[in-house]
Amino acid sequence: MNPEENTPALSDSANDSAMPVGAAREKAPPERIPPGEKEYEPSSRARPFVPRGGLGKYADYKHRWYLQNRDRILRERIAARRAAPTEPTPEEKQRSHRRRSTAGKRRWKNASPKERAKILEILRAGRLAGQTKLSAQRREWDAIKLRLGGLSIKGTALKLGLGPKRRKRVRTAIRSVDLPEGKRYLCDRGKPFTRESGTRLCKALGQSYGEFAALIGVRARRPAIWLTNSSKHLDPSEAQRCMDLRDRIAKALLVQS
Repeated sequence: MNPEENTPALSDSANDSAMPVGAAREKAPPERIPPGEKEYEPSSRARPFVPRGGLGKYADYKHRWYLQNRDRILRERIAARRAAPTEPTPEEKQRSHRRRSTAGKRRWKNASPKERAKILEILRAGRLAGQTKLSAQRREWDAIKLRLGGLSIKGTALKLGLGPKRRKRVRTAIRSVDLPEGKRYLCDRGKPFTRESGTRLCKALGQSYGEFAALIGVRARRPAIWLTNSSKHLDPSEAQRCMDLRDRIAKALLVQS
């Protein structure tokens, strides 16, 4: 009689008890989770949906199999979703667009007159929303151009028909392109024309402040005042006269050469 035939097979718990005390079973390394995501934890409160009257014989078996393996299935789905590329390829985009187009044509073909009227109403609302957004963008650009042309925030709001108290839209448009707020100014080559620019033009011509003031048509004391707070924006009317004088001189020099 073979003694090995009567020896019962050792279970996992028996094998664990048979292992030496100091030995520890090797554990698989923990799965790395990307930052910002949480590990899936099965909820004990979740109850599976069972229809009234029970399931069929085969369906009942599938349902029990799913309940036993749903944690593993969900882990595999989450791992596959993390491993999948986030950005679709051009072929996938084209395929998705073709599928949506076909579904939309089929839905329009099978729709009733009421459903078609509802779809047309949705399309009109979307078109109106797009036109409203486009007009708002044009209005913002008009506000930026008026502000660069020397108008104040209040004057810009009045020019656009927003009213003197509705200056928030104008301020929002100005801040979106990092334009300075405050008093009026005139931009020259993308930068506000400052007092220092006017003083530099006066020194480049080699004239006194009185002669330069007579040349641009302002009070005699104005060029001397520009020396204080040189980084301050020049008044738009004075800045326009300085730029016109500079342009006339540059044109005359080009004609002479």
